[in-house]
Amino acid sequence: MNRFFDKILIHCLSIIAMLNIMHGNYLVLTICLSVALSGAELYLLNDGDYKEFFQYDSILDYMGVLLDIVAILICLSDKRLIIVIPVILYDIVFSRNIVGLLLSIIVYVSSAYQITSDGDVSQMNILYVGLIMLISFYLAANTKKINRLNRKCIELRDDTHIKQEQLAKQNAKLVVARDEQIHSAQLAERNRIAREIHDNVGHMLSRAILQMGALLSIYKEEPLHEQLEGVRETLDGAMNNIRSSVHDLHDESIDVRAQIETMAKPLNEKFKVDLELDIDENMNRQIKYVIIGVCKEAISNIMKYSVNSNVDIKLVWHPSMYQLVIHDYYQMSNDENGKEMRKQASKNNVLSSYISNSSGMGLEGIRNRVESVDGLVRIMDDDGFKVFVTIPIK
Repeated sequence: MNRFFDKILIHCLSIIAMLNIMHGNYLVLTICLSVALSGAELYLLNDGDYKEFFQYDSILDYMGVLLDIVAILICLSDKRLIIVIPVILYDIVFSRNIVGLLLSIIVYVSSAYQITSDGDVSQMNILYVGLIMLISFYLAANTKKINRLNRKCIELRDDTHIKQEQLAKQNAKLVVARDEQIHSAQLAERNRIAREIHDNVGHMLSRAILQMGALLSIYKEEPLHEQLEGVRETLDGAMNNIRSSVHDLHDESIDVRAQIETMAKPLNEKFKVDLELDIDENMNRQIKYVIIGVCKEAISNIMKYSVNSNVDIKLVWHPSMYQLVIHDYYQMSNDENGKEMRKQASKNNVLSSYISNSSGMGLEGIRNRVESVDGLVRIMDDDGFKVFVTIPIK
């Protein structure tokens, strides 16, 4: 937009000079051609930052530069066209057209000399045209600088926005990592408390119950026997409550994600592992044990018998069920070579190797675990060993 207003100003200043140098139809024709040339250059030359002469982004830029050179050369044909040079000079400076700049100076000096020699035009008009050329040069250079600063401002704003998004993502990851560390620490502390209660208070209560049983066998007279029986019932109740609390604390301290990640670590030495775990923090204790047990058995099978390259472990939490998929496979192309490799891999897959080496006892254990929580399991040969488990949420 700055170029448009710059050109209007230069045209207005040039027309003032034209009125003193030209008259009649020639004046009107020159003004029309000057405006047309300026409009064409406004279309052909983009607002980019031209760093070097004749190194432009598009064919339109080259056309604009050549048009300026041709227009300057045409000005040599008539000394009165000196007044058009400021209009052309603006685009020459804007596009870093060094050849055009040199030609503009040569044409101006040549035309000024001819006009002065003939005495047709006053020297003040010649100097006025030179002043317009300086103004045109300044406006073009200043507009280029403003455009360059605007582009840098936009780039800086975009970079800042991108960095802010990256920083927000990093902060979100840090928050998640912090929450996971806090959660792990809480689980570890609950496990420690449960162990302390079990090892200390539980043993003391067990000893007290045994001692009370001995006293009951010795003191059978009433009312002492009845009172001792009441104390034993109280101790039994306390023992049951502590046992229940310890079990609850221990169940809460079971971190399914940490358990599966720990079991999957050895796989990284031989396989490319894709681990996707969507964990329900309120998962039932028995389901936790089933999922961990299935993962342990399946990972053990893969470590022992797999000759494939990839292992996927995915636990998905749906509103009504949990889905666990453990799959080892060999990533191959679909060409003839890939099909042949797939056939060879199917002959050596984990499922057939595992069944032949263990009589299917481990697979039966997986089925029993899943069926104990009313789940469904499919163990199949899908370019390798694949366990697909579905457990309903009750």
